[in-house]
Amino acid sequence: MSYRRAILCCLALSAAALSAGCNDAGTPVTVNEESGASASAASNSTAEAPAKTDDAAKNTATIAANEAAATNGTAPATSAAAAAAAPAVSSKPGTPQNITFDTLKFPLEKNEDFERGKLTASIAELNGRIVKLRGYILPSFQQSGLTQFVLVRDNMECCFGPGAALYDCVVVDMKPGKTTDYTVRPVAVEGTFELRDFKGPDGKFLAIYHLDGEAVRF
Repeated sequence: MSYRRAILCCLALSAAALSAGCNDAGTPVTVNEESGASASAASNSTAEAPAKTDDAAKNTATIAANEAAATNGTAPATSAAAAAAAPAVSSKPGTPQNITFDTLKFPLEKNEDFERGKLTASIAELNGRIVKLRGYILPSFQQSGLTQFVLVRDNMECCFGPGAALYDCVVVDMKPGKTTDYTVRPVAVEGTFELRDFKGPDGKFLAIYHLDGEAVRF
C-alpha cells in the first residue's frame, strides 16, 4: 500500500470514530463508567417520579378537602381506598324513602289475573317502610276533611277500578287525627307502605297497595 493510500485510510477511520462519538446536533458526547451510572440513576428517578407525584397530589387534595370540611363543619374527606372499604350507610330511621308509581310497576297484562307472586322483590321489600309517593287524589263526593282517599298515577279517572292497572293506585288511610283536602294539583303523601288486597263485590282486585298516611304535602 502506498503512503498516500495509508494516509487516506487513517483519515477515513478517524472521521468514522468522530461521527460515532457525536450526537444528532454534532456535539461530541463523552461516555464513561461514572456518567453511565449517573444516567441510569436519573432514568430510575424519572420512572419513580410520576408515582410519587400522583401520591403527593392525592395527599395534598385530601388534606385540602379535610381543611375545607373542618371550616364548613362537614365530614372529612377520605381516600378512594378507604371509601371503597367503608360500609354503605342507610338513611336515617323515620326518613321517608322517595318512590314513584314506576317503582310500584310489575309485569301484568291487561285483564290478567293478579297473583302475589308477580310482585318484584324490590316491591316486596317496601312493605312496612316509610315512603313518600307523589300522585293525584282521586275525586270523590267529599272535598275537605278527607280521612281516606285513593292516590293515583295521574288525574284521569282510569287509574282505579275495573280495567285499571293495579300498580297505578294506592289506597290511603290517614292516621287518627290527620286529614287532608281534595285538590286537582299533584300531592306528595308520606306514610307507611303496606301490601294489602282490596277486592270488589265480585271478588276482583281493585287495589293491592296501601299507605298509612302521616302527611299530605301540596
